[in-house]
Amino acid sequence: MTLSDSELLNLVEEVDRACAAEGVLPHVRSIEVPRRVCGKLGISFVIGAIKVPEIDRIFAAHKHYYRPGDMGIGAIHTGIACHLDLFYRVDFPLIYGEVNINFLSLTNAYPAQLERIWSVKKDSDAFLSNILDVCDIGGTLAPNHGFTPPSGEALNYFRMAAFHNQAFAATLSSNCSLTGAVQSALLCAELAVKAALLHLGKDEEFLRTRIGHDLTKAVPVLVGEGAYEKKSLEENIGQLPHFVKSRYQERKWPRNELVSISLAAQNILSEVSRKISDFSYAQLIKSD
Repeated sequence: MTLSDSELLNLVEEVDRACAAEGVLPHVRSIEVPRRVCGKLGISFVIGAIKVPEIDRIFAAHKHYYRPGDMGIGAIHTGIACHLDLFYRVDFPLIYGEVNINFLSLTNAYPAQLERIWSVKKDSDAFLSNILDVCDIGGTLAPNHGFTPPSGEALNYFRMAAFHNQAFAATLSSNCSLTGAVQSALLCAELAVKAALLHLGKDEEFLRTRIGHDLTKAVPVLVGEGAYEKKSLEENIGQLPHFVKSRYQERKWPRNELVSISLAAQNILSEVSRKISDFSYAQLIKSD
């Protein structure tokens, strides 16, 4: 049965809505919807080297309703890199097998911006460090070769910290008000620190009664029992505003403060990933 263009679009719309209602993810619907439409039309569903005009037409009709990014699989983890007061999105990809990674290609910086950053060694070192922080978090989440994720409740906390890292990265790399990034950054930092404590064998009662929202109380434990670097921890935690008070502050955060807060939170999470895995992408760069 051959449908007109409008009839085919209506059928694709109906099937796509049904799939969405079932919870089929957009990137899965890119195949599932054409497959179901073919079934309704009595067409054998074939994809690959064999080109079937009717099936190509169905795929085209489905793409009619979507932007290219809507059906992408997405990154394992997304964070930020900063230069001056500009925020750049960093997407750590899904990796299968052995690959060569150009870490600069993981950002959404324009070539001229990268050239500017790379013209000053201090700037390029800091920018690459931001990118590697995101990659180490992503490598632990995947986990990729060499990385070891935490287990049990520590893994849940680590994942939640990563969710909030992605939340503030999405906010900061967009054109909306950036203020909401502060609370996500604070949640990221707190959950990362608590993931580290859980990994060291502490329990949630310890987190609740001994740490609360005051991350400075965790520093002696992390340094003494986890061999974390005291100076780095104290500097990062020192960049973070008060967890509770900042919720109720009616203020516009200057961009330079947002840079400090967001990078501090992201670096805390990345340092937790490196300590748990005893591995980092920087090690691979140095070995090469």
